[in-house]
Amino acid sequence: MPRAAAAWLGLATSFGLRVVPVLNWRASRFIREGAELTEKYVRPHAESEALAAWCLESEPSENSFESYCRAKELFEAADESHPLVSLMRDPNATPLFAKHFAASGVSYFKSNDPWQLGDMVRTHLPLVAGQQ
Repeated sequence: MPRAAAAWLGLATSFGLRVVPVLNWRASRFIREGAELTEKYVRPHAESEALAAWCLESEPSENSFESYCRAKELFEAADESHPLVSLMRDPNATPLFAKHFAASGVSYFKSNDPWQLGDMVRTHLPLVAGQQ
């Protein structure tokens, strides 16, 4: 991945894009290999203008919260310029993660139904302590 990442980050830079790579490193793997993974894959790209942020995994479970917080520390040590963000599928887990990360997103499965999406936002927005 290091060479491939350099290539697509270079391409993104050439088009003036900023990206958030979703690494899909499961929390269980990160517990064992987190320091090595961040040194190998994050630190080399810390100066990239194409990066907006990093995302450890898509749709982490509530059970991975402590691991995700530990990952945040390792990402910050390897790259002070680009924060670790969370992308959730379960809106109920969003308040748990959101207040600890620079930005949190919800990939809500009912997003094709604007009424239900609005209900979800109204319900969960007050719980995320003003985070994005």
